[in-house]
Amino acid sequence: MSFKAKIEPVTRVEGHVSVNIEVDEGKVKDVKMNVVESPRFFEYLLVGARGEEAPRISQRICGICYVSHSLASVKAVESAWGIEPPERAEKLRRLMHLGGVLSSHLLHLAYLATSDYLGDQGRFPYLNTSSPELFKTLIEMYKYSNNLTETLGGRRVHIATVIPGGISKDVSKEQNDNLKRETSRIVSNASNVAEKLLEAFERSLEIFPTTPAFRIAMTNNKQHELYDGEVTVLNPHGEEEYSFKADEYMGNISEKSVEHSYVKYPYLRKEGFPYGIYRTGCLPRMEAARGLKGEKAGELFEKHNGLFKPGRSLVAYNSARTIEVISIIEQIQEILSEDSRGETRIGVKPKEGVGVGLVEAPRGILIHHYETDSNGILTKANVVTPTTQNAPAIEIN
Repeated sequence: MSFKAKIEPVTRVEGHVSVNIEVDEGKVKDVKMNVVESPRFFEYLLVGARGEEAPRISQRICGICYVSHSLASVKAVESAWGIEPPERAEKLRRLMHLGGVLSSHLLHLAYLATSDYLGDQGRFPYLNTSSPELFKTLIEMYKYSNNLTETLGGRRVHIATVIPGGISKDVSKEQNDNLKRETSRIVSNASNVAEKLLEAFERSLEIFPTTPAFRIAMTNNKQHELYDGEVTVLNPHGEEEYSFKADEYMGNISEKSVEHSYVKYPYLRKEGFPYGIYRTGCLPRMEAARGLKGEKAGELFEKHNGLFKPGRSLVAYNSARTIEVISIIEQIQEILSEDSRGETRIGVKPKEGVGVGLVEAPRGILIHHYETDSNGILTKANVVTPTTQNAPAIEIN
């Protein structure tokens, strides 16, 4: 039996996507994911803007990952201008970034994924009736993550405090104490939720096996990292091949245009296309890490480490996401407990330069690459998002 099928629209995704499937003699011959949303030309919108404006403009690329875009952007500007922000500013940025990733993870778990694994017919409202306490805790955690982002960023959506040279304002001691109390309350509840979710996900591991592929993830001294580190490359067998720094990405990642999609297809330059197609995100982060920050997260990582193997299952992404939630909350608690004060910004002088900013966004490596003239005006901009990097791997799975 041979036929062609088209799925349109594809639900539970950001943007507009259709999938074309070709079946020949009962076997899937080809799959193409068509990103049909017209280009938005954010890179061209950045060209001509002042470097100071880049973190505010670029975060409009995504209504969920806006913190990640703002931070990758400001790191690119600071790299181009040779700026090192104060330690206190870096700590606040890291805290803000953790809150942004946490918000995205909880949004996915609470509203998109969990009901599928709890026998709730794959619809959000059923989670509220069949597992009300679990749902309530997830929503409380999600509210907490948004409150953290708003306190640090000045706004809940599209933050306003990230600037070249640091952070425009510090949190007050009262705000820090309030966040610390709220975090302590969330920690214990989060651990209970994580155990229940991991049990549900493990029951479904055999449903969606993955095709082995290269993976890339940020690490710092071989440990799990989200904000500042180098990129580790794993081969399809899960072995570490090599690593590279942010400003070396162009020598390691290439982008290819395809006829059926507006998305450029990234691949590892050393491996070529299509063999060099790779995945990025929370599952590759777990596969690349030799350890996780946080006591409870470390325990869960060791207990469930067998899930994070090449070709194991797409469901393992949700397991990785759940464990990462615990690690993030424990990191937030540690930073808030320190409450070290200090300078939050330094003066900056725009200049001609080239800079790359890289962070781990919720769905994987995010790259911002800018060039500025002597007045600090952006003359070139390239943004490589995690969704773009994952698009080719989605097709081959």
